[in-house]
Parts: sequence; C-alpha cells; structure tokens
Amino acid sequence: YPYEFMDCLFDSDSERRLCKLFVEHKLLIKPEEGKNIHFKINRCHVDFFIKNSVFVEFHPPLQYGRKKGETVKSYYQEKRKILDENGYKDYPLIIIDRLRNVEPKINKIKKLMSLKSN
Repeated sequence: YPYEFMDCLFDSDSERRLCKLFVEHKLLIKPEEGKNIHFKINRCHVDFFIKNSVFVEFHPPLQYGRKKGETVKSYYQEKRKILDENGYKDYPLIIIDRLRNVEPKINKIKKLMSLKSN
C-alpha cells in the first residue's frame, strides 16, 4: 500500500485521489480505516461509507483476471447483493469507475446525502 492520505492507506493512487476529493467536498471529514473507508462486511469491504449513509466503490473496469468481461453493472449487482444480504438494503451504492468527469457522481452523492438528512 504505497498510497497514503491522512494516515490511511489506499490500493491505488486513483483511490487515494478520490478520497482526497471527498474530503475537499466535505463528504468525509477525516478518513478512518474500517469506519468510512474500507468498510468491512463479513469477508468483503466497500471502499467508502460516506457519513453512514451512502456506499461508494471505486472500481475501474477489469479487462483481465477473475472477472474478465465484468461491467460496471455486473460489479454493482455483486456489491449490491452483499449489502442487501447484510442489512444495508436501504443504503445507496454508487460505483465510480474512473476519476475523469467524477463531478456528476460527487453531486449525486451530495444529493443523496441531502435526501437522507431530511
């Protein structure tokens, strides 16, 4: 884990940069391992759990390995199933597959947060 930000370690520089964006947008105050980043659910984890309300997974498309042919949709369905089976059925899940043009996704998270707080 060579990628560090605010005392947390990340799998990739892109994931670290996404965390930094979440802090800049005040979606995360301080990243905390196991609490709002790398949130553990049984043997799985989700990259980000924004303010105990919205799950966010950073997952660029894989063109190789165990999930050849995987799509954003199939990955979403896999993670959604894990969340649903573990008591998180009512929590939104956002998949971010690239940092380019990430602003609309960040705005969507903000919108979901404002709906949750009302």
